[in-house]
Amino acid sequence: MVVQCVINEIGKMPLSITKTKYLINKGFCKEFMKIRKSVKNLSSEDKDKFVNAILRLKKSPSIIYPDDSTYSRYDDYVEIHMNAMMAMSDTNPAEDPDWYPGWAHNGPAFLPWHRVYLLQFEKDLQSVTQDDSITVPYWEWTDNDSSPITPDLMGSDGEATKDNSPGKVLDGPFAYNGPNNWTIVVKDESSDPDYLTREERRCTKVANNRSIGPSHADTIL
Repeated sequence: MVVQCVINEIGKMPLSITKTKYLINKGFCKEFMKIRKSVKNLSSEDKDKFVNAILRLKKSPSIIYPDDSTYSRYDDYVEIHMNAMMAMSDTNPAEDPDWYPGWAHNGPAFLPWHRVYLLQFEKDLQSVTQDDSITVPYWEWTDNDSSPITPDLMGSDGEATKDNSPGKVLDGPFAYNGPNNWTIVVKDESSDPDYLTREERRCTKVANNRSIGPSHADTIL
């Protein structure tokens, strides 16, 4: 629950549940809850608002690289997550003085780190659109009808490749050759393509080419 108060000082003070309810009842504060919807339950308007928010963030200036117009605020998030992934290393700390563990992925901080990361991303989407109703939808991946990999949201799966590697996304709002000319700026390797690639068919399949379903959730967890 998020509580906003008319009196600024109240917002800086830790309040008990009883005191918070009193202030809400007296009109000093208002409460509202952000609801993150399943992709399956998004309306056409929800999808358009979410996609347009991401496109705006992609055009907003970077905070990490304020003097480089190549980077955007969206790319900041890619860089932060990429660096967190790069910190995952099997290097022996005794052999590498610069080694440090991948806090975001290799330990108990995995869930809280990503919660804060997504919350800040969500806040920036709201900020660039001046629309507090925008939230990050979730993918119920055990439901075959809930995939975000569709032309009207994240774009279709990447085109098939001979070596079964991720293929180029050809449609949707984030296609390189589409109307928004979505370009990959932050890369693992400088030789990586400028266009978005995806291989969702491999990520959501298990043995015998069957889709992941509810029965696999307990095993995976």
